[in-house]
Amino acid sequence: MPLWPSHPTAYISSSALEFASLLYIFVSWRPVAPSHMIPRSLIAGQNAGVNTVEFCIVAAVSCLRDRLGVLQASSASSAVVSESEETMADEEDNSAFWASRWTEDPSWHMDEVNPHLKRHISHLAPPPGRCRIFVPLCGKSLDLKWLHSKGHSVVGVEMVEDVVKTFFEENEPNHIVKDLGWGILYTNQHRSLQIYVGDIFKMHMEELGRFDGVWDRGALVAIPESQRTEYATIIKRLLRPHFRYLLNNYFYRPAEKFQGPPYTVPNYIVHELFGQIAIWKILETTEMMSKEEKEAQGLDVAMQVFLLLTPKRM
Repeated sequence: MPLWPSHPTAYISSSALEFASLLYIFVSWRPVAPSHMIPRSLIAGQNAGVNTVEFCIVAAVSCLRDRLGVLQASSASSAVVSESEETMADEEDNSAFWASRWTEDPSWHMDEVNPHLKRHISHLAPPPGRCRIFVPLCGKSLDLKWLHSKGHSVVGVEMVEDVVKTFFEENEPNHIVKDLGWGILYTNQHRSLQIYVGDIFKMHMEELGRFDGVWDRGALVAIPESQRTEYATIIKRLLRPHFRYLLNNYFYRPAEKFQGPPYTVPNYIVHELFGQIAIWKILETTEMMSKEEKEAQGLDVAMQVFLLLTPKRM
């Protein structure tokens, strides 16, 4: 079998094909490869104003490090990241782990509505009409209240009950608390704003129902690598056929310099998790740190990537 067949898609996987496309774009400095070689999501990202060359460099390096194992540093970095993830996954009481994080350093919590959610709300919940929106690992985010104020029905899942209790005391003083046996439900009087307290991996799916949209601001990137497939399976079971999934992703380079959570999740991993049912496109990329902050942590790249996943047309 030749190393590179006359038809590039004959023998290689979709992930390898995506890597080849990314590398080609980087080398050529413009998307002039055959259309079947370039992921539509990257082209969409460029049309939306994304710095395609920079992103391709980042994605290509990520694939080299995490997928192909070409760089010698890959094995060392994997050991460091795996140790961190195993520590979190092996916590005897995961609720206590996150409760301590909320107490000691809730740096991920925003005291305002996420501006990127505001910017991309028309992608998550296209007007007109009201949507049912799921917010996994929601904490006490003001995004829930804001989405609800726009007329949407909002359901969150959070492991730390004190956080949920605080949210409802501050925003819905006349709320109802119900012990479900497998979890605790906090809800407003009209059941249009709800948060289930418990482990997302142990939720009763039939109780949660199905959703038009998912706002994943910090859930996927907080899940250890060993549980990502299970998490994606849960999310896919909750989606209605016409779903829209807005994902706030993170990317660091080199990955071993920032152990997380939030973990770095390259876009090819998103494709592996959801590509069977969804196509994705880049809506926005933003820098997370100044040049000085990145240098202090030994990072070349620290960015947020906002992706929109929509149903794949069969």
